[in-house]
Amino acid sequence: MNPGEQHAHNLAYDKAYLATAKQELSKLVPPPPPPPSLRQTPPTNRTITPRSSPSTTCSPAPIPKLKPPRFVPREEAMASTPNLPSMPKSWPCQNFIGDTTIFVGPEREVLIHEGVMGLQLNRGTDGFIRIISAHILPDDDPQLAQREGSVLTHGDVVREAAGVDLRRPITNMMWGDTVTLMKVVKRPIRFVVAKELSEPPASVQEKLSQAQLEEMERIMLRRPEISGSPVR
Repeated sequence: MNPGEQHAHNLAYDKAYLATAKQELSKLVPPPPPPPSLRQTPPTNRTITPRSSPSTTCSPAPIPKLKPPRFVPREEAMASTPNLPSMPKSWPCQNFIGDTTIFVGPEREVLIHEGVMGLQLNRGTDGFIRIISAHILPDDDPQLAQREGSVLTHGDVVREAAGVDLRRPITNMMWGDTVTLMKVVKRPIRFVVAKELSEPPASVQEKLSQAQLEEMERIMLRRPEISGSPVR
């Protein structure tokens, strides 16, 4: 056999051996996986869980408990109140009916002690305070408060009462506050009055006349010998 034929024979033998070796190797080693582009993944069932709302998951914050209010006595409240400003020298502009200018005589001072004051006071349409009647109760009534100083008469203009300056016209609300103060202020109460020299408003004159008639009727009832009734 020449060298060329020998070489061809060896090459065919090597190819047959290589094919047999590959077959035996494939049985021992598993084939490599295919590339990712050629993989086929079966579909999977996915369960979507709904997102819960915040109101069902978050518990509400607890409400804090506040301490009950503490009762403060009136004396403590008055002591803790800062000093109030002084009374203004001039009141704001107010509207009154009629002339607000009056003429009075000399001022007189009267102290009223514990008991019923026995006065009928009236705020006129001009804003001034006048005594309509100074004898609502009999002079010998045990409930009547003792008066010290000048004599009060009907028609007097009240210039000052319980420390409140009434020498200028006041509103109805201011007069209501003054009456409340006179009821709670410590006795004796200091009154400053003066006789009115000018003519009061018509409504005040009518009240003064009516009060004089009522006072005369009370005097007549207290004196039965004048009214014709026998004294027993």
